[in-house]
Amino acid sequence: MNLKSALSFASTDVVSWEYKLATKQFTYVSKQAEQFLGYPVEQWYDEGFWENHIHPKDRNEAVQYCVSHSERKLDHQFRYRMIKSNGDIVWVHDVV
Repeated sequence: MNLKSALSFASTDVVSWEYKLATKQFTYVSKQAEQFLGYPVEQWYDEGFWENHIHPKDRNEAVQYCVSHSERKLDHQFRYRMIKSNGDIVWVHDVV
């Protein structure tokens, strides 16, 4: 990736992350995460953060879909709602 691409990516509404299924914890979260949901990046590293902030109506399906595809090492995309720190709901398009 060249510098122009890196700067362009850093200014988008994309949150890049790494997540460890075994511990249910993020191991890396980009700074855009704080703007996206309003929670400090440090909170994203708490165990269960992702699952706990998925909208209750989407939680089971989103987690099961992601886990089953990730365990089989399959690329996948899915949409679900997350709850922001102010209580608003935002749609997420997750690319794994």
